[in-house]
Amino acid sequence: MNYFVQRRHSNSQQRLEQLVIDAWSQIPQSAIRGYIDYIQHVCHQVIANQGWE
Repeated sequence: MNYFVQRRHSNSQQRLEQLVIDAWSQIPQSAIRGYIDYIQHVCHQVIANQGWE
């Protein structure tokens, strides 16, 4: 996403916001869902490794 936004040279806050929206729309929902599902696993690993459980 960073590359997508930087490549398009935002010159205002409004343009930057639109570029971020455009970048998110380029990502397939299945990829986003995969990351969301994986975050829970990562959080559990962090908690387990720091002895919080």
